[in-house]
Amino acid sequence: MINSVKPTKFLASVLGAVLLSASTACAVAQEAVIVEAETATEPVSSIAAVSLNVLDLDASVTLYTSVLGLSVDRAYDTDEYRESILKMPSGNGSKLVLMQYLSGEHIIGGQRVVFYTDDAAAMTSAIGALCLPVVREAAPIAEGSPVVIGIARDADGYTLEFIQRPG
Repeated sequence: MINSVKPTKFLASVLGAVLLSASTACAVAQEAVIVEAETATEPVSSIAAVSLNVLDLDASVTLYTSVLGLSVDRAYDTDEYRESILKMPSGNGSKLVLMQYLSGEHIIGGQRVVFYTDDAAAMTSAIGALCLPVVREAAPIAEGSPVVIGIARDADGYTLEFIQRPG
């Protein structure tokens, strides 16, 4: 019985040391990122869109277009989801992205905020340096495309997407 307790305490102390070391490394990285952010010039320029998961895309599009006056800018259908990107009547400002996952599940926490930036790689790297997950390293949206997309998650698990457009 005594032998089974010692390895457990030993493993717990080793695990605690490893976690403390990782936590210290993250704290140092966070301080460096904060200092860098304070001296950076405009890391993001605007919110491009906010994305909401919906249960019935058609009903949601009807609400936002008929009642609120938004219009469909573009729509996408994939094997995994259907998406409608809505714009304000003036065509200016942030977009509203409505997504319906086709699996039948309503995915909680799938909301995302989309930002325009001049450097998507810098944004995802800075978030990764804070020991937060980078979901997609910044890369062209498609082969040969000049548009670069990087995706990361904040501390609450919300998705942050960074779009770097040419020019």
